[in-house]
Amino acid sequence: MVRCHVEGLPDLADEVVDVLVNALGDADNDVRLMAGQSLPKMSKVAVPVLIKSLQNGKAELKPMAIKILGDIGAEAAPAEMDAVS
Repeated sequence: MVRCHVEGLPDLADEVVDVLVNALGDADNDVRLMAGQSLPKMSKVAVPVLIKSLQNGKAELKPMAIKILGDIGAEAAPAEMDAVS
């Protein structure tokens, strides 16, 4: 359900993903957990932002970004290639 709404609203989806990626570094464990569970459901929009966080983000976000990209799996590969080329 989230995926359908997100794909229909790409501008809003980008903002939501930015908020969720930043929430990965929140002091509240529940906030981090919910963000980590939500991002894989938004894979098409989340992958480029997650990769950007690996390249330029805060060190504390990187382990979670790697885990989420792994959770997304093969679907992340084309976006990863675009991000590094």
